[in-house]
Amino acid sequence: MSTDITGAAPLTAWARLGAGDRRGAAELAARETARASEAGERLAEADARIAHAAALTALGHVTEAHRAFDTAELLSAGLPYPAGRELVNRIRP
Repeated sequence: MSTDITGAAPLTAWARLGAGDRRGAAELAARETARASEAGERLAEADARIAHAAALTALGHVTEAHRAFDTAELLSAGLPYPAGRELVNRIRP
């Protein structure tokens, strides 16, 4: 599935997660994290990292999920993006 619309990949990952496709959500969010990081799109990267961490949690990869949440929270804290930090704190296990 192509996600050419900026910001669509994390939303699609959340939709996949909600539909029970945990692995698909994790893979999509990981790809978007890498793409956004390489492009320097920090806000998109934060959103993708949060979705990835949630998918990792759903997959039962607790240690990896905690690291992903920590990274997402640090990235969000360095941006004018308090909603990112709030989301991390709300969904972190």
